[in-house]
Parts: sequence; structure tokens; C-alpha cells
Amino acid sequence: MNSGQWSVMVSQVSKSSPGDLGPGDRQTDQESKMSFDVFLQGFGEAKQIGMPREHVRRLFPIVESESEPDRWVVQYDELNRSEIFVKGEQEPLDSLMVNRPSGDIRLWDALLTIMRLGSFVMFWPGSPLLVARGCTYGPLPDGMIEDFGEPVVIDRAEEFFDLLKST
Repeated sequence: MNSGQWSVMVSQVSKSSPGDLGPGDRQTDQESKMSFDVFLQGFGEAKQIGMPREHVRRLFPIVESESEPDRWVVQYDELNRSEIFVKGEQEPLDSLMVNRPSGDIRLWDALLTIMRLGSFVMFWPGSPLLVARGCTYGPLPDGMIEDFGEPVVIDRAEEFFDLLKST
């Protein structure tokens, strides 16, 4: 890796793995296998100007009573719950991390929406670099293609599930 700047780590071994899920599938602690993190990273213009925090928050069903300024608890139903971490109260946002991403397609649709709004890439441990179809991207940061390989273009949120199963 190039200076470790794009290093990712499996956050913890537990009983949840969206890689085993498909659109509409629900996960339970008994059915799942392992947890990991998904990263969205802005670069170029998105890194410089970011995205308004409130605009991003509106994309997710945040459980306000359990959330903090830098940790948003997102829950679609009793079985599809994730945490999104952002940098403190930084405004605007230029990156975020999803811990234990659920198998609910609405989460993945929201993440794809963020990718389409600016120069954002997505990755997780073992994944290629992911970019959204139709977005105009400037040059990726030094070392990113070297570390991850050529980006894979995503058109629909369902494509994330295929990639999760292959990584």
C-alpha cells in the first residue's frame, strides 16, 4: 500500500455479514458471520468542498435518541441496523464510514446517492474501488488506483451485493 493512506481494517469479528445477504434479505445475529466497514471517501472537488451534513443525514432513517454528532444509528427495521461514523461536527462532510452495513437495499441506495452527488469513491476490505455511473470524476488521488486497481462502475445499488459476495 502507498503510505498506508488508504488502509482499511476489518473492525471486528462478529456475527453479521452483508456479503451473505441479497436485496430484501434480513440479517439476524444467529444467521450472520462477520462484520466489516464500508468507506465513502471524497476526493478532488468533494474533498475540498464536501457535502452538507444535513443533506447526507436526510438520506438515512437516523435514530436520533441513540445517535451522536459523529455517530449516527441508522435503522430500517428491527433487523436492519447500522452505524455511520463521520468526523465530529465537521461541516461539510468529505467522508463517512458505515459499520456493520445492513442488507437493506435502502441503505445501499442512499450510499449510491451520495456517490452520485460528488466525487466520492466507495471501498471495503478486499473490494475494488467503486465509483457511480454518470459521475464526472477528476483524477483519483495518488496511489488509489495503485492500491485498489481500476475502479468498478456501479449503476444500481443491487450491484453492491454481487461485489460483496465476491470479496
